[in-house]
Amino acid sequence: MDYIKWMLDRGDPQGGYSLTSVKKLLEILNNPQDKIKIIHVAGTNGKGSVVNYLSQAFIKSSAKCGTFTSPYIDNICESIEINGNYIPEDEFIDYLKRIYPLVKDLDEKNFYTTSFEIFSALAYLYFYDKKVDLAVIEVGMGGRTDGTNTMKAPLASVITSLSLDHVAILGNTIEEIAYQKGGIIKDGVDVFLYPQVQGAYEVIKDIAEEKQAKLYTFSLEDVKILKSDEHGNVFTFKGEEYKTSLIGPHQAYNASLAITVLKNLKDKFNLTDSIIKEAIRDAKNIARLELMSHDPVLLLDGSHNMDGIKVLLSSLKNFNYNRLILGFSMLKDKDIKHVLEKLIPLTDQVVLTEINNPRKSDLKDLKNAVEKYKKDTYAITNIEEAFKKTIELANKDDLILWCGSLYLMADIRKCALKYLKNKNAQ
Repeated sequence: MDYIKWMLDRGDPQGGYSLTSVKKLLEILNNPQDKIKIIHVAGTNGKGSVVNYLSQAFIKSSAKCGTFTSPYIDNICESIEINGNYIPEDEFIDYLKRIYPLVKDLDEKNFYTTSFEIFSALAYLYFYDKKVDLAVIEVGMGGRTDGTNTMKAPLASVITSLSLDHVAILGNTIEEIAYQKGGIIKDGVDVFLYPQVQGAYEVIKDIAEEKQAKLYTFSLEDVKILKSDEHGNVFTFKGEEYKTSLIGPHQAYNASLAITVLKNLKDKFNLTDSIIKEAIRDAKNIARLELMSHDPVLLLDGSHNMDGIKVLLSSLKNFNYNRLILGFSMLKDKDIKHVLEKLIPLTDQVVLTEINNPRKSDLKDLKNAVEKYKKDTYAITNIEEAFKKTIELANKDDLILWCGSLYLMADIRKCALKYLKNKNAQ
């Protein structure tokens, strides 16, 4: 039996989103999520970067640090790591074998656990069994009813930049989104918040006050960007200088949120100012403004909402190039219309493809939407052929950008690595 396929095929809830079923599963597993120290990270944009900044610091402090992130890019095992090492596939399968009969029994009792809930439970169990010192856990979607939101008392609740995303599930206003993200806030647990627009801030503040949770945030004016280019950023936060290799000025703000968390936890772990600076400098984040090649420039970015695309377009100013060749696709439940309005007019040629996901956009519909702005558009169903087309279209001084979905990046990054390997072998 292919246990990984079984888990992935479970899909979304059979009814509304709820934590009832996953909590039942975790109870049977003796609630491992309540036996480990956890930093819980929610938000619309920047979650992956903040998780990487945080985990780098704990690893450098000699802690045994687990991370759970989603979606995976190259390999499902990369979602569950300890000190940068993926869970071995044979162990992953062993854990699924252990969980499988429990899930089947819950099914018979009308407690349906989703793919992501099983994944989250497996991560908690693995981290507990491996006796991690702490785990940095990234929310999958939303927060309030997310499959990770099952622990009683994390070390800290972290909320990154908020914007409209998954509106069909999370709400149509920034306040509704903030309410869902704020669902990770627990009684008496410190909350660390990225600077938000007033409406979102007020919602988070009210939830924190209700939970008697101390709220830490900072001002955008506390961050001064000294240099931002294709190599990363040099910036000061509250007068202290830092460097990050992650591309885009927004990373200075994501890093500042992580620094705020780390400084607060210095007494609980072996965190020094020098370790924090090294962690900010060395953090990596695949498929988020990831520069894969210089000749031609090949950039991958998983931005999938309006705010993410705005950040991406701002970051393109760090690159010198002649023409912009875009590879693109997006899930059908995203704000495709407004993304295309901003993105397509800046491109010279566009290659569209389909995402390997049930929520994929219809390629014909996507092409019709793009051709309102750009007639020179290719629609190629096969992802590898679409990737090859962008390479074929680009000259040496052009920039190839693939964006629109982290699910798309999973396949495009494989194509890019294969292309670069063959190129280097010639």
